[in-house]
Amino acid sequence: MKINFTFSKIVCALALLAMVFSSCGRSTYNSQLAQVDSLLSATQYEQADSLLKQCDPNNYSSQDRAYHALLRTQCDYKNYIVATTDSAINLAVDYFEKSDDKEKYTRSLIYQGCANEELGNLEKAVECYRKADDIADKDDLFNKAFAKMRLGLLYQDQLFGAKKLSVEKYSEAFRLFEKIGDHHYSIICLTELGGLYSYESGKEDSAIWYMDKAIKLAQDYNEPYRVFDNLISKSLYYLNTTKEYQKSKYNALLSLKDNVNNVPNPHLILARIYSIEGKSDSARYYLASCPPIADLVDSVSYYMSLAELCKAEGNNEGYWKNDRLGHLIADSLLNNSHNQQLRAVEKKYDTQQAELENAKLSLELRNTLLTLAAIVIGALALLLLVLRYRHRLREKENEYELLKADLDTSLSSLENMKSTVAQLESRHDNSNNTELKNIIEEQIGAVHQLMKWSYELDSDTFVKKFNSLMTMPSGKEQESFWNNLHTITNELHDNVLTRAQEAAGGTLRDDELNYLALYCCGFSRSVIMTCMHYKSLGTVSNKKIQIAQKLHVDRLEEFFDPLV
Repeated sequence: MKINFTFSKIVCALALLAMVFSSCGRSTYNSQLAQVDSLLSATQYEQADSLLKQCDPNNYSSQDRAYHALLRTQCDYKNYIVATTDSAINLAVDYFEKSDDKEKYTRSLIYQGCANEELGNLEKAVECYRKADDIADKDDLFNKAFAKMRLGLLYQDQLFGAKKLSVEKYSEAFRLFEKIGDHHYSIICLTELGGLYSYESGKEDSAIWYMDKAIKLAQDYNEPYRVFDNLISKSLYYLNTTKEYQKSKYNALLSLKDNVNNVPNPHLILARIYSIEGKSDSARYYLASCPPIADLVDSVSYYMSLAELCKAEGNNEGYWKNDRLGHLIADSLLNNSHNQQLRAVEKKYDTQQAELENAKLSLELRNTLLTLAAIVIGALALLLLVLRYRHRLREKENEYELLKADLDTSLSSLENMKSTVAQLESRHDNSNNTELKNIIEEQIGAVHQLMKWSYELDSDTFVKKFNSLMTMPSGKEQESFWNNLHTITNELHDNVLTRAQEAAGGTLRDDELNYLALYCCGFSRSVIMTCMHYKSLGTVSNKKIQIAQKLHVDRLEEFFDPLV
């Protein structure tokens, strides 16, 4: 006993763990929506609708918004609110298709089918029901059966053919509902099957079998409306198909006990039977006690019963009058039924046309937006080009003004260099100094020429002349110039370039030493830019910062302050 008890505890613990782990993988839904779902499952449709109206999907997550859309569509369908759009249920289908909640995806497809069926999109409805049937799990037999039942109902309502398919789907649905113990929908399937077989020649036994089974099941589970419905079906079957009037009368009399909605069907059937039997008093009693006629279908039965009574009493005029009136109403109902189905087809066509028109309008709107976008982009590009051109003009103008201002500075620097070279020549003879003196003389002459041109030439031509005259010569002449410039800079400023290279740990490149030589000789930024072949004054400033970093100072002036 102890071993068995321990084993039982282990089994319970494992089962509990399995429940915990399985629940971890499931999504958690809003508790109020879950309550609405429970009310719908319990067929409390009005209470579900009232609670659902209190929900605000704007405050929900995307998961709960999809759940709300599903419940809203399901609740409307159960409360006989005809769908005018399928946008809400489409949202639910799109979400649950990508989720791991297959039950809600299956259910969303079913009610997407219901919405499209009411909208007249019958092909779409069939597609939804079939897809729901295909994807329903083996553990989700209810939705699988419900999808089959909806297919059966859809095929049953078609004008021509499809009755065989309807019987097939109702039969499959019934077996599944019976398997899971859902008596409510089992009774519905049995009732519909009995009605379908009652119109087929040679299927009398099947029709009665399904009706009797539905009656027994409805009695067992206390569904008097379904008992009444099937008793009336049996009575009409015996009356109209097999002409077994006693059996028809028997079932009609039984139905009176379950006539919870007080409808006229049993009274009208009994009036017809008693009229056929020649018992006009009994017929008049049931006609007189008949509940009010509420719809045209009951009107047909009423006038047909009254015609039978007139016939039994020998009133031929009354018989022909009421018989004709009954047939006229019946023909009108049949035509209306045909017209409704034709209107459903027409509505579907209109829907397709509207969709095509919307697609056309969307395409036209898209093309218009693309054209506008292209125009805007083109205008922006043109504006950018104009702005860039104007900016370039301003840059050229600024460059022109800056170069003109730099001429005086450059001339002063060159005169200082000339004076320095003359001092060096007086100290010792150096052919390099003589060569450098000649170059400086040439540069001074060039500056004077540029000063003259600045008043005579346009800005572009002047800038080109400036760049041409101030740029160092190429090849050996350029190399000689820089070597002489380094020599004079070192002699004039106590070997400053050598000391700078030492401070930088030997990392200064030739172009950086050339920059330092020009800087020490007092050349302006524009002249340095031209001599060094830089593209902009910003490059001059960046080079100055880079050299300062190599010399381990914050600013280059800190290293040369004693020299400047």
